[in-house]
Amino acid sequence: MTSELDQLTTTAFELASAAGRTGDIGERAWRLGDRLTQGSFHVSVLGEFKRGKSTLVNALLAEDVLPTGVLPLTAVATEISFGDVERSWCPSMARVTRSRPDEVAEFVTEERNPENERQVARVELQVPCRLLEPGVVPSTRRVSAPSTAQR
Repeated sequence: MTSELDQLTTTAFELASAAGRTGDIGERAWRLGDRLTQGSFHVSVLGEFKRGKSTLVNALLAEDVLPTGVLPLTAVATEISFGDVERSWCPSMARVTRSRPDEVAEFVTEERNPENERQVARVELQVPCRLLEPGVVPSTRRVSAPSTAQR
């Protein structure tokens, strides 16, 4: 599998070079090659308000990493990756070390950070979970509900 990933990475950079890294195709090919070089596989969990995205991620990780509750909670995109020690940080703010989901809630929940008043772009969490060790990075993002015409 590694040789296939290496070949895909090389092809992405070749495409970016041929396109001159300008325009949509060149830029997207460059970003793909860069992501493949990092060796991580991002899995986005998208959904409307209160549809169980955080609950699903917690179930996959077999650990309560993200806060869950009866009211719509997550107001900020959250990424989780493998790390030896549980910690979290907000890239738009100074690094913050945390270890409990209720502390992470200070940044990601609507209740404790209403309408994202703290201007947090996203929260990155690291946890010592075997599922994430090969470079899998699940992330949750809230999306708007489709209009009645789209349903």
